[in-house]
Amino acid sequence: MEKSEKKYRDLVENSLDIIFSLDENWRITSINQLVTQILRYPIDEILNKSIIDLTFKSNSAVGEILEEKLAELSATNNVITFNCDLVTKFGEPKEMHIKLRYIHQDNGYSIFGSASTIEEDILLRICHSESQIYKINNYLSHIDIVSQRLANYANKYCD
Repeated sequence: MEKSEKKYRDLVENSLDIIFSLDENWRITSINQLVTQILRYPIDEILNKSIIDLTFKSNSAVGEILEEKLAELSATNNVITFNCDLVTKFGEPKEMHIKLRYIHQDNGYSIFGSASTIEEDILLRICHSESQIYKINNYLSHIDIVSQRLANYANKYCD
């Protein structure tokens, strides 16, 4: 048992992703050391903080999108993934790919999550011209994905 626990701890601590767990109120109950490298928070400062508090709120839709995703997780118990700007200790946005899922345990459940950095799209830098048509439903998450893509493309042509 001790050997298995050490192996698990090594896997989590040496991961290239931020690995964390949440309670039923979306508060961080555990998190690996990578959070200090990527978001610059000491672990003791981030424990018991809500994942909602860690989002970079550039506008009110960001909070609504996150709340929609968390509600989807609660309703379906399926794995959910989404991109979200988390806020660093210095108040700057850091775009991350978030994955959340329920883990059932003997005394209930916890929410297991990972946050990975998003690599720059190399093709975006070398693309000269492109045409796309998007057909989306009235979902905030779809609007968020499309607006992120459009903003990334706009950065190439606008300062």
